[in-house]
Amino acid sequence: NVQLTFSGTSTIGEMQLHSKQILDWDEKNDSHSHYEFFRAELGSAYNDSMNETLNRIMNFFEEIQGIPVLLSAMITVLSSRKRGEGLPCTRLELYKQILGVT
Repeated sequence: NVQLTFSGTSTIGEMQLHSKQILDWDEKNDSHSHYEFFRAELGSAYNDSMNETLNRIMNFFEEIQGIPVLLSAMITVLSSRKRGEGLPCTRLELYKQILGVT
């Protein structure tokens, strides 16, 4: 962010620097749709506690990756969920969501 002051009046603005290589990569990989997906999925947590929410989700994925039954349950939940429904971050949340699917 940048603060500009002129004649006693201040305003804060955002400055963005764009790299052609990064912009080309973004366009090729459709990265904006990924950004929009996570923004929609995380809702208000996107700005409020995004890092904490993503860490909880990723830690839970790491926990269940070696347990075939839980991994299968997660795949079932993910393949049948509606956009905007929360991602399970604990075994209890996974169990509750899988019961709603079956």
